[in-house]
Amino acid sequence: MSNHQKKKVVLKKTILSLDASSVYVLNNIRDELSSKPYNRHKKPICPEEKLWILVRHLATGESFRSLAFQYRVSHSWISVILREVVEAIIKRMFHVALPTPTMGQFQKIAQQYSTKWNFSNCINCIGAIDGKLVRIKAPKNSGSLFYNYKDYHAMVMLAVVDADCKFTAVDVGSYSKEGDAGIFLKSEIERRIKNNTFNVPHQKPYLEQTLLYLMSL
Repeated sequence: MSNHQKKKVVLKKTILSLDASSVYVLNNIRDELSSKPYNRHKKPICPEEKLWILVRHLATGESFRSLAFQYRVSHSWISVILREVVEAIIKRMFHVALPTPTMGQFQKIAQQYSTKWNFSNCINCIGAIDGKLVRIKAPKNSGSLFYNYKDYHAMVMLAVVDADCKFTAVDVGSYSKEGDAGIFLKSEIERRIKNNTFNVPHQKPYLEQTLLYLMSL
C-alpha cells in the first residue's frame, strides 16, 4: 500500500470517528482551515484531519514525530497545524463557548449563590474567583519569569465561576510568581468592571461591592 493510500485510510477513520461535538466545532471553523491547492501542495491537508491532529495531541500528549508518523504529515508541519486550528477555534468559537454574561444572568447567579451556598452575608455575589497554575515549558529567553515556588514553570489562569462552578470569565497568561490579587487588578475583567462594561447589574449594592463579592471565595 502506497503512502497516499495509507493516508486515505487514516483520513477515512478520522472522519468516521468524529463525534457530534467535534463535527459542531468543525462546521464552525472549516472556512478558517480550508486551503486551495497550489504548486507545492496539490492536495492540501483537509480541515477534518487538522482538527483530529489537534484532538489527538491534546488527548494523548503524543509527540509531533509520533503524530507525523500516524497521519503521514511532516513533524515540522504538525506545529503549524496545531497553532492554526487553535487560532481558528479562538476566533470563531470563543464568544460561543464563553460569552459575556448579561445583567439578567448575573442577577440569576447572585440568587443561586444565596440559595445554593447560603451566602447570607453576601446576597449579591456574582462570582467566585481564583487562580490556577498551568504547567508549561519555559518560553525562549523568558528566564525565571514563569518560574514559581513549586519549582516548575507555569502561567496563571484566573477564572470567575458561577454557583455551579462554571466559567463566566477567564484571564490567562500571567506569570506564576504573581499573586491572584495583583493579576486581577491588571486583568481585563477588572478593567471592564470599573468601566461598567461587564454587564454588572446597575443596582447600587452590585456596583459598590462587586469587587468584594467576586473575591468571596
